[in-house]
Amino acid sequence: MLLCLGINHKTAPVEVREKLAFADSHLPEAIREMRRLEGMEETVVLSTCNRVEIYSAVNDPERAMESLREYLTRHFDLGDFAQHIDFYHHSGVAAAWHLFRVASGLDSMVLGETEIFGQVKKAYATA
Repeated sequence: MLLCLGINHKTAPVEVREKLAFADSHLPEAIREMRRLEGMEETVVLSTCNRVEIYSAVNDPERAMESLREYLTRHFDLGDFAQHIDFYHHSGVAAAWHLFRVASGLDSMVLGETEIFGQVKKAYATA
């Protein structure tokens, strides 16, 4: 099943998005680490100035979501701050639908923005 866990310009202020942003140079290792989490089969990380989203193929969406939250808390050293982050999540068809909205620019700060499509392609290539 496809799973999406993320934050974006609608759910988190820029300070939170910056704290959770993956540096391009560390992204391949972070993806490898996430793939080693229980139940994670494949992972793509979309990390831009307006969003951080993790798309994964998983067996158990609830367990995978918990594992991803724990991973993000450790990876970014969030401590108790993690409780205050309002992650959104989608699974199955809803996750695919969300990704289509993101890639097409319908879920952007500027409606129809085209740069995101290239960022999605780059995230997939990195994964």
